[in-house]
Amino acid sequence: MAMEAQRPTSPAASITDVVNVLHVGSWQCATLRMLLVQSLVEDRKDGRAALAALDAAAVPDTIPRLVVRAGLLRADAYSALGLADSARITLEGLAARFPQSA
Repeated sequence: MAMEAQRPTSPAASITDVVNVLHVGSWQCATLRMLLVQSLVEDRKDGRAALAALDAAAVPDTIPRLVVRAGLLRADAYSALGLADSARITLEGLAARFPQSA
């Protein structure tokens, strides 16, 4: 019974908790960083924390897939904060930088 009381109340809370635990020891993994940001935006609805995590992350320019993913997550975070203009500008910048993906 005691273990039952410690369970998270929602799947979103448990996903974010797992990502945070993984994040503590693996911050250098860019894919895991993007998963953390995605969890902040989608699970916690915390655009401000997601932007802070993106700003702290060093996404290597040599991996276009991660650059695009970080840009899309940044646009999602801006949208979550109600900053549609910032989201649009971010997406336009991605489209200009990666026209083959637009």
